[in-house]
Order: sequence, then structure tokens, then C-alpha cells
Amino acid sequence: MRRNVKSFKDLTNFTSNHYLKVNSAGYQQYSHQNIEILRPYGRVDYHILLIREGTASVQIGNEKRTLKPGDYALYYPNERQYYCFEPQERSSSYWVHFTGTVSTEVLQMAGFRGSCFGTVVNEDCLFELFGKLCLSYLAREEIIELEKNTILMRILYNLAASRLPSKPEHKNITAVVSYINGHFADPIDIDHYALIANLSRSRFSHLFKETVGMSPAHYQLKIRLEQSCRMLLFSSGRVNEIANAVGFSDPLYFSRAFHQYFGISPMNIRKKS
Repeated sequence: MRRNVKSFKDLTNFTSNHYLKVNSAGYQQYSHQNIEILRPYGRVDYHILLIREGTASVQIGNEKRTLKPGDYALYYPNERQYYCFEPQERSSSYWVHFTGTVSTEVLQMAGFRGSCFGTVVNEDCLFELFGKLCLSYLAREEIIELEKNTILMRILYNLAASRLPSKPEHKNITAVVSYINGHFADPIDIDHYALIANLSRSRFSHLFKETVGMSPAHYQLKIRLEQSCRMLLFSSGRVNEIANAVGFSDPLYFSRAFHQYFGISPMNIRKKS
């Protein structure tokens, strides 16, 4: 089947005299759709595309790769951009376009010298940061500009850290993180998690927090809340139904935890979207 690839026109494609400026950020989700984006001459700002679900065929220069969850592409200004989400599967990704007078210097400090592909070490941390950046971008108040730049710097820091060799002992936690991601609605079970990691309960708890940056219980809560946020934005389910689906038996506790985490209530986030 012949594909019809159209050039993509951007409304937020500009440079800025600010030291750092997030031009746009968002989350895109596709289900059995053939989505192709082509920017023959690129954009005048920087672009990061991070895959969350499914796969995407992405091209930088003459190199074409199939990116999986946790993989990303970084495009420098004025370079051709092409990426495609295949129709055979459900796929989703985060993206951010940014510019500013110190953008190039910041990227150089992070070890980047041009457009490239990469894979993040702690993908859930990046998913969380991108999620917060998307919410901040929707707010658009002036004071939020500082918050957006702070989150962007944390994203770039984590991308830089992912380019460094990881500690071998921390790989024991990867299986547990993957398990929690797939069973976040289940009751938390530290003993079972320690068994998966082949570690004692105390050693597992210590190593998990050292690797992920939070306790297993806090991490599972975070995953529940982020999943609920996506469901609120991209489904028509009721708040109490979504709360139950992600593992909250008490809708009031869910609403309090959601507001504490995102700074906005479940109902209001739907109104903003």
C-alpha cells in the first residue's frame, strides 16, 4: 500500500531571546492508525521524541531505527525530521520542542553534540517528568515558565545520566520495576518484590530506593496516579471508575492523592484538557 506522507506544519516553531524556552510539549497516543510526520527542513528549535508504548520508525540523517519504549530521538535545529507510528499496534509518545540562548550550551554539558538516538536507563522517571512538563505547558501562566524550564533541565540531566555506564547491582531492580508497571493496581507486596529481585527484604528496599529514587510503595502510587491521569485525559470513564481501575478502593483518598501529586483535582484536569 502506498503511503501518503505530508509535510507537517508547526504553529510553535520559533526561536527565543529567553535563556531557555519550552515552545511546546505534549503526549500523543495512537491506536491502529498510520501516523507519519515529515518536516523536510526540520524546525528552528530542538525536539525530543520519547517512546512510551509500542514502536516508532524514526530517521535521523541517513540512519533509520525502530524505537521501543524508553528510546528517544533528539533532533537539532534545521535538520530533516521523519517518524512513523505503525497502524498494527497501540503506540504513544512524549515530545518537547525547546529553544533559548543557552540551549546549545546546556546540551553540550549533557554530552550531546548533534542529533542522535538514545535509550534512557530509568524510563519511568522520564515518563513522570514529561507528564509533569505536559501539565505545566497546559497551564500557561507566566510563573509556570520557571517550572517548565526546571523540568526541562531535569529531563536533560536524566538523558545525560542515561549515557553513563549503569551499576551492575542495580540491574536486579529492573525486573521489579517492570513487574510493578504491569501490576500497579495489585496490593503492594514487598516480600514478593524482594523475591523477584533475589534479594533480602531489607537489601531490596534499600537498593530500590537508591536506584529508583523512592520507596517501592511511593513508586507504585506514582504509577497509579500517572495512569489515572492518562485515563482521565483520554477516556470517558467516571472518576470513581478510574480510581478503582488503578487500584484505589477509596475515591476520596484517590482525589486527595491526585491533587497532592499533580496540583490539580481529577475533575479540573479534564476541564483544562
